[in-house]
Amino acid sequence: MLSAAADMLGVSLDELDELARSAQPGAGGLTLLPYLDGERTPDLPFATGTMAGMTGTT
Repeated sequence: MLSAAADMLGVSLDELDELARSAQPGAGGLTLLPYLDGERTPDLPFATGTMAGMTGTT
């Protein structure tokens, strides 16, 4: 999951760590359900992740 996030942002894992550490606490109303590669139990290999709460300011 972290490698995928770093790839999407075009940064290394160390740079992703620094970005996370420099961010303000909270998520501004965003909710991430990271069901990106399916889960082992139950076996849902085609499951997808969801991000909710996005607005023009978040």
